[in-house]
Amino acid sequence: MSMIGSGAGRISPSNIRMFIRASTPEVLVRKQLAVNIAVKGQADFTDITFADGKWYAWFLVDANKHQDVLETINGTTNNTMR
Repeated sequence: MSMIGSGAGRISPSNIRMFIRASTPEVLVRKQLAVNIAVKGQADFTDITFADGKWYAWFLVDANKHQDVLETINGTTNNTMR
């Protein structure tokens, strides 16, 4: 799966692996767009998966730049919870 977003390929200790969850692919796309608007295009979505009746998209986001946004994203978790 290709990565999207302006930060594709950048690795940093402050990058946090998060996810969004949706009931349909269309809702997932809307949530991806909302996340990218909130983090100014810095989310790199990967590993889009259908599991347990839901669609998931994992992404990296820089916690140093977007800490306030990360606290408000619905249905997210850090990599340790994966």
